Amino acid sequence: MSTARLLALALLLATTWLPQARAADDTLRVCARQTPPFLFDDDGNLTGFEHDLLVAFAERHSLRLEWIRPEHFADIFHFLLEGRCDLGAATITRTAERESQFAFSDSYFPVRILLVEPHGQFTARAPKISLERPLSRSRTVPGRVC
Repeated sequence: MSTARLLALALLLATTWLPQARAADDTLRVCARQTPPFLFDDDGNLTGFEHDLLVAFAERHSLRLEWIRPEHFADIFHFLLEGRCDLGAATITRTAERESQFAFSDSYFPVRILLVEPHGQFTARAPKISLERPLSRSRTVPGRVC
């Protein structure tokens, strides 16, 4: 990540988190789940892209990081709402529902969402679907949004 992008993210985090911080508290409580390679435990030490990003942010603002590791992904949002965490980090997907309750940073990692199948299992006999025009009828694909 370029220095400019790191500084831009640090500025965004500073404007969304720091004004709400307790004046006497120099701790940034981060709720996080393992999402390799972004954040994971390597022989008892947290590491990864999001880890390094937050460590750099904390150092720049003279903050101590406290890593809180909820048992379930959904607990991150509960902990944020309850004030048990100041920030959530777990490759969290932005949704309209989440945006109504939480502030999001700018994206710092480009993501392309793709559908994957065994080679030719479905696409060989299905008509090509264009994402440029809506489908003729609603279709639901089971899956998970992080």
